[in-house]
Amino acid sequence: MNEQMILLFSQLGQFLVMILIGFAVLRFRWLSKEDFTSYSQLLVRLLLPLFLLTTLPAAGTRTDLLVSLPLIALTALAQIILLTLGIISARLTRLPDRTARAHAVCNAITNIGFMGIPIGASMFGAPGILAASMFTVANDMLMWSVGRGIFTRQINIGFVRTDDSDTGVKPRFSLKQLINANLISVLLGCALLALEINPAGNLVWDTLAGISSICRYLPMIIIGGMLATFDFKNLRRFTPTLLIVLTKLVMVPLVFALVLSWLWPGMPDVNFKMLIIGIAIPTFSTSVAAATAYGADAQYAAGCTTVTTLASMVTLPLVVYVIGYL
Repeated sequence: MNEQMILLFSQLGQFLVMILIGFAVLRFRWLSKEDFTSYSQLLVRLLLPLFLLTTLPAAGTRTDLLVSLPLIALTALAQIILLTLGIISARLTRLPDRTARAHAVCNAITNIGFMGIPIGASMFGAPGILAASMFTVANDMLMWSVGRGIFTRQINIGFVRTDDSDTGVKPRFSLKQLINANLISVLLGCALLALEINPAGNLVWDTLAGISSICRYLPMIIIGGMLATFDFKNLRRFTPTLLIVLTKLVMVPLVFALVLSWLWPGMPDVNFKMLIIGIAIPTFSTSVAAATAYGADAQYAAGCTTVTTLASMVTLPLVVYVIGYL
């Protein structure tokens, strides 16, 4: 077993411990569901953006940044493929409209911020964070454009509505909805990297970096809390999520890796592996909040996140092991 696999297993082991902590905290009511929602908002809106901003300036050189830029296009391509497969599998399983929209989006958008970035930091250090950040750009832009459009029915994926009420909001598309804290932080961090400006050693900067370091732990505790509220008694309803496990966590990452290794044999190892790991990461943990806000099936979205997160503890090491031979 090589060093990268050992680091991956170590990180996944830490994830499991943190998930169990979050599960226990909510199950024994030491904190409430509302508390976890507040912590999730704090993480998404402040801590993760700070982590990206304070880490990227030391993530490599200007050349490393330029070499990593193609990851944005490759990520978008992979997620469009995943979205298409999600729509097809929703049709095959004859999911109702609200559930089908959640299924399609959850098949494409990944939990790169909560899982991918910590894994990248553990396995590859700062270069892994740089590669994961490029993935974040495409992931967030796809979520808040195509994903949001599918959730709100602005984009019709051909499913017949089974309800007469308007369960979703349909605001007109605006470029403003693509702007979020993560994207701004990545752009600012990359600008500092390109200009070779690293503010490390500055009191304010180091304080922000210290605060943001909680991103290595808090996300999985929050996911553990999500598991504590999951309705395991109604597990059969989430059987179609097994198709997400097959396509998103196994099939597409391996096929994409095989094709990419053939078309671009000289691709930097860190970029190649972080791209495939990013594709194989579970469904984004904010899927429930997004589905609730935009009228899709929030309960099913929670099931997608739960099932794929648990399954990834097995599938992710398998994918990383296989691509190690490409």
